[in-house]
Amino acid sequence: MAHQGLFVPAGEKERIHELQVLIDNLHIRTHLFANTVSNFAPVTAYLPYDREKITRRLQAVLDHTDESSMQAYRKSLTSLG
Repeated sequence: MAHQGLFVPAGEKERIHELQVLIDNLHIRTHLFANTVSNFAPVTAYLPYDREKITRRLQAVLDHTDESSMQAYRKSLTSLG
């Protein structure tokens, strides 16, 4: 599909991994608020102080939750349409 120029949305695990990458590579002091209902694993962190704790927590979600459970959560959100 992507080869045909069609948009392919990221999977749920990929979204969490992207958040991990952002947190790992954001090297400024900041408050990070990724705590909306649409996030399977909501995050509020003060970087760089919470970096390791948050990335470990996100990794635990990736390691112990299957993609289908995450997709079911997203589909259950009526606010996303």
